[in-house]
Amino acid sequence: MVRKEHHDTHPHKSRPSSLLALQADGSQLSLAREGSRTRTFNSEIEAVAFSPKGDEVATGSSDNATTIWNAASGSALRTFYYHQGKVDAISYSPDAGMILTASKDGRATIWDPTSTLVDQEFNDTGPIDSIALSRSATHIMTGSDNKLAKVWDTRNGKLLCTLSGHEKGVTAVAFNPEGGDALTGSQDFTAKIWGVDECIAAGERVHFRIDKAKYTLKGHTEAVNAVAYSPYGRWLVTASEDFTARIWDANTGKPLRVFGVDGGSHLGPVHAIAWKPPPGDVGGLAIKWHPDQDLVLTGSGDGTAKIWSAHTGLLQHTFNHGGQVTSVSWDPDGSRIITGSKDGTAKIWRSMPSFAAQLPLITLRGNLIPPVNMTRDKNHIVFGADVDQSTKDFVLSTVKDHIGR
Repeated sequence: MVRKEHHDTHPHKSRPSSLLALQADGSQLSLAREGSRTRTFNSEIEAVAFSPKGDEVATGSSDNATTIWNAASGSALRTFYYHQGKVDAISYSPDAGMILTASKDGRATIWDPTSTLVDQEFNDTGPIDSIALSRSATHIMTGSDNKLAKVWDTRNGKLLCTLSGHEKGVTAVAFNPEGGDALTGSQDFTAKIWGVDECIAAGERVHFRIDKAKYTLKGHTEAVNAVAYSPYGRWLVTASEDFTARIWDANTGKPLRVFGVDGGSHLGPVHAIAWKPPPGDVGGLAIKWHPDQDLVLTGSGDGTAKIWSAHTGLLQHTFNHGGQVTSVSWDPDGSRIITGSKDGTAKIWRSMPSFAAQLPLITLRGNLIPPVNMTRDKNHIVFGADVDQSTKDFVLSTVKDHIGR
């Protein structure tokens, strides 16, 4: 059932014009932005994303930071501290001109990865666990602990429709790249396919509340952690706490296959999933798409990432990250992948390694200093009693240009 609700008019909230930005040198530290609060920072990687240009990668971490890295050298370029909760989802726009981040602080934010200017902020009523950006970058979708998924207009920040039907928090969201539908995954063990074309077409004139999904996908026996569509929207894939990832027909909602039935299955919860991007153009001519190019990347709490054939469900490669893998992403031409982990590292790998090349190309480390207890008191930083002098000197030298902001 679809209900239309007229928008209430609210005064515009003031938006910060820029992020608190530190030129990153590999450290994972932050300042309390308001008041005098003592915070402990850590650098568990919660989200990773390759830039569509392939030259940079972005990571989101438990210390509320988003870091941009050079994908070739592994050097940290910039670290932004804007969110007031861990950054658990990241997505680039198709032209790489902006980044969408989501946080446990209940905010999703669009910002320029170079200038650090915030373009738009979207505020939900609960922690945001997942985000998706439409192919045109004109709409985003958020999934929250409040059991709701929401579709927003990126051009004006308006809420267009609310998807209500899950019995527990919405942990994963995705747009069909061909338009028309959206996909959600939940802690209630299900995924749902929703028709959102009508609410998007209506724009900000009315607010839609959609209470009934087109299809409810049942089969997982634990929470659904991640969802993704195939590049042309024909199939979709879900990943779960039940150690499995599954392929479904996007047009009917019917299950097709489970990865790892014939061996190689994950030995822990599957936290992340990504479909290999379609091939680009060469000399202005589109490359023909072959079934063996339909590959799905999964990341698991068992410390591994795996590449699977979408058509057969057979395992192609296993990557041993070490720590629990929380997030995965492909580079735009499918030649590399990145895995993010709770061990504080993100690793870039060849997607089709030879037997002799199973090690990562680059390891991105965000934990060169231990977690730091510190309080910001106006223009001063007060450190906890357990912080040694060398760490104090390092922190002060890193943030000295930002103390007075």
